[in-house]
Amino acid sequence: MLFKAELNHMGHITGWPVNEREQRRIAAHMKEMTGHADLSFFIQDESDIESFISDLPARKQNDMRTGGTVCFQADPWTMAHYYGYDCQTLYE
Repeated sequence: MLFKAELNHMGHITGWPVNEREQRRIAAHMKEMTGHADLSFFIQDESDIESFISDLPARKQNDMRTGGTVCFQADPWTMAHYYGYDCQTLYE
C-alpha cells in the first residue's frame, strides 16, 4: 500500500495512506475505537522514528530528515501497528 509521511518541526513523524478507500477504512475503524476519525499515524518516540526512517530507501531517508514529505510502499499490516487500537485486524 502507498503511504505518505513527513517529519514535522518538532521531530515527530505523521503519516497517512494515499488511497482514499484505505483512508475511509482506517478513519471508520479509528472512529469506532477512539471516537474520532483520524486517518493519520503519529510517531514521537525517538527510537521508533529512527527505525521508521531507516526502513525507507536511502534517498527517501534523506528527504525525510530534511523535512520533506515522502511517498513509499509499505505492508499495510506493519503500518497498522503505528495506528494502534487493534488497527492491524483490518489487514489479517
